[in-house]
Amino acid sequence: MVFRKARYPGYYYRLAHGGRARVVGLDTTDVKAAERIENFAIQLRHDRRWDVIDGILDRKFTLPEAYDHRASLDQWLAARTEVDLEPLVARWNGRGRRAVSEKYITQVRAFIPAGVRFPLSRFRRREIAAFLEGLDVSDPTRNRYKAALSQFARWLVRHEYLEANPVRDAGSFGEHDPRTVHLSPEDAKAVVDRMTGEAKVVAALMAGTGMEWQAVDALTRGDIDLEARTIRAHGAKNRWRDRTVAVTEDWTWPVIQAHAASLLPAAKFVSITKKAAMTEQGEVCATLKLPRHRLHDWRHTYAVTAIKRGDDHQAIKRQLGHAPHSALLYTRYGVYMHMPVAAKPKARGKRKVAR
Repeated sequence: MVFRKARYPGYYYRLAHGGRARVVGLDTTDVKAAERIENFAIQLRHDRRWDVIDGILDRKFTLPEAYDHRASLDQWLAARTEVDLEPLVARWNGRGRRAVSEKYITQVRAFIPAGVRFPLSRFRRREIAAFLEGLDVSDPTRNRYKAALSQFARWLVRHEYLEANPVRDAGSFGEHDPRTVHLSPEDAKAVVDRMTGEAKVVAALMAGTGMEWQAVDALTRGDIDLEARTIRAHGAKNRWRDRTVAVTEDWTWPVIQAHAASLLPAAKFVSITKKAAMTEQGEVCATLKLPRHRLHDWRHTYAVTAIKRGDDHQAIKRQLGHAPHSALLYTRYGVYMHMPVAAKPKARGKRKVAR
């Protein structure tokens, strides 16, 4: 029977199962509504819906909430009791194939917001495809979001939350042609010579070694070996990006050496922001009437220069932080590689016959 408590508004009901009992509120002051909820609870017992009753006793949800969703009780219950992916994103923590990526977390959180329950049943191909198609970004960026979701799905499969990765079949999107804007050695030197301050140091480091901005930004004075003319690059994209590079472009060394001489061993090598360095570089390129050259384009300039000079391909890969077995050097810069000229076959003379 429903009942009321002294000094408390609304009606209550005593729910029991398996040796447990609890007085639950019915969230109503209308006796007719309270009796309808009571009849629903009696029907639950009659139908042996111990999953619903135990969920109420365990405080996973209330009796009125179950009553409100009685028309689609099984679907609602599955959504309330199944695995919640929201806290699992934090446990996954952006783990990819080789490293942890904060960008992965940001991209996955665009689909699974922090602090909002996200039942496992929603992590399916149709919803993932709709999310990717609805992003207000370019197709290549959609592929980056898909890659992040796929890494999270791989983690879910590995921990047996999923049987298969639903992201794989959620569609793919086109990619832009790879950017290979680069400068000739003469133009590269002209750009660096015209720049000033730490922006000049950044450009010299990248042009002289093929390092990426992330590694440049992480440098300290202690990472520079002035005698060996080498630099410890702390790249984090994969294990090959954490490497030691040589300054192979002689004209950049005086800029690097002079700046190193002004710093203490533990000092950060450059404190300029990426945006500030890129802004000054863009202005210099415009002044010299050269193509717009981004900071990342120094890697293209370095690679193309080294390839045309005839440097060993494995040495170039080490400088760029590519895996030894990677084919990226050939797929992206193969057009700049010269094929060896085949030697002409020797003319065959008449065979002398011994007499």
